[in-house]
Parts: sequence; structure tokens; C-alpha cells
Amino acid sequence: MSEISHVVEYYEGLHLRRNKKEFSIQEEINWILLNGEDSTKIVDMYLCLDATINMDVDSTSSPTFKHAVRAKGRLIYKAIKKVNQQLGEDLLSHQDK
Repeated sequence: MSEISHVVEYYEGLHLRRNKKEFSIQEEINWILLNGEDSTKIVDMYLCLDATINMDVDSTSSPTFKHAVRAKGRLIYKAIKKVNQQLGEDLLSHQDK
């Protein structure tokens, strides 16, 4: 199994879960924590989730939508902080700039 195969597998499942009406970032954060095998893989999946939601932002996105995506990112970074405190703090600090 390759180093990133867990991220590919996660992303494929994420795509299916995001298509469901009841999808929420908080539930996905909880899902990752329950299904991640170790802290490195959990962080990888959180970062994949963050990248995925940020791919929804484009040049035509409204400021309200961009703010909502940023707020979801903060939730993800706070979850990362619980698994890897330094990385989570760095991400939150960078987002505040």
C-alpha cells in the first residue's frame, strides 16, 4: 500500500458522503477521528477535507460563501490541533493573517 493510498481512499468516500443532503463538516470531522488509523493519517484526511471544501471557492464566489468556507476551515484546523497541537496552531495562526 502506498504512502498516500489512504488519502485517495478517503477522498473517494468523501465525494460520496458530500453528495448526501445531510452532510456536515462537523460530522465529517467526527467520522475522520473515528476511522483514522493513526494521528498522521487523521491529519492527512483533515487536510484533504480542507482542500476539498476550498476547491469549491472560485473567482465568482460571494464574500458570504468565502467566509463560510473559511469558518469550516477553522473547524478543521481546531480538530487538527487536537491531534497535532503545533500544526493546528500554525494553521490557525496562518489563517488569522
